[in-house]
Amino acid sequence: MSEGSWIRTEAKEIIIYLFTGIFMTILLGVVGGLILKGFDYSENFNVSSYLGAYIVYFFLILGSLFLIIFPISRLISGHHGEHPADTPKPSWFTIFTVSLIHSPEENGALYRMFDYLGFKQNKNPMRWSLSMFRCFMLAIIIFGTLGLLQIGYPQLAISSVPNTVAQQISPASDVIFGAGIPSFSENGILSLIFFFLLGVDAYICSKFRWGVSTFFIIGLLVISPLMGVTWMLMHGLIYSGSESKLFATFLFGWLGSTITLLTANFFFWLSWHFFNNASIKLSNLAVSRADVFFIYLICLVLLIILYIVGEILVHRYKKRHQEQIIIPR
Repeated sequence: MSEGSWIRTEAKEIIIYLFTGIFMTILLGVVGGLILKGFDYSENFNVSSYLGAYIVYFFLILGSLFLIIFPISRLISGHHGEHPADTPKPSWFTIFTVSLIHSPEENGALYRMFDYLGFKQNKNPMRWSLSMFRCFMLAIIIFGTLGLLQIGYPQLAISSVPNTVAQQISPASDVIFGAGIPSFSENGILSLIFFFLLGVDAYICSKFRWGVSTFFIIGLLVISPLMGVTWMLMHGLIYSGSESKLFATFLFGWLGSTITLLTANFFFWLSWHFFNNASIKLSNLAVSRADVFFIYLICLVLLIILYIVGEILVHRYKKRHQEQIIIPR
């Protein structure tokens, strides 16, 4: 990848994150609250109403959008192929240059590990993760399947969803306020903390010449468990009466941040959160859980088929395009 291609990829990362955030929180909030009348049933204003909950989440939404300071800082001070933990002359600004929205080649622990072991370029088993669209689709399929299993077996849910005041609104609006908005805003805030701690880790490793390997070891063994504790503390008031639910939130924060560091992709953690909440909401709202399971299964199978067909068509197009290239002599 040339320096110009790297800059375009980093810029795309910023745009995709902002688009996802605005769509999942602001646009869906307008749809669920105004178009689907979710706010009409919030006459008794409190934090348990949909309007009250959205106002509270709005501050988290704004904070989560600030996550783009990390890829922007990376663009300003970094170079392609240079890891923040291996910066020749680190400064305090290095703390803000670790971005895991989508950067598997540079910041993914698994990609870097295989590259270190000699699996270069096309031989790297994690090369599939270089495609942002592929990661996005696989995240939906993997955690969408987990969400399907949770409908049939609710005990598989990693955590529950706090209930709002009973309101007679559409199921779609309930899922928006119970899954779409919380998943992005909460994950964004947690990732803001996660990226900052990884930035401190990168600065220390760069300052003392400990290397990139030490950066990942500290990230996986120290910072990821800390994110589990942070996530548990964030939900401490909600689940204070249940040790099992608090432990589940710890697992979500720990395993989610670990997956993010291993793949350097934000969407796996986000998809896990969304489908966990969505499956719980759908199960609670459905008159017949079997009907929800069946409809969900059909949608998931159609998505998998479309994705596989798309991958085949793209592969054939690239192969045909390469065969048509005439190398001048």
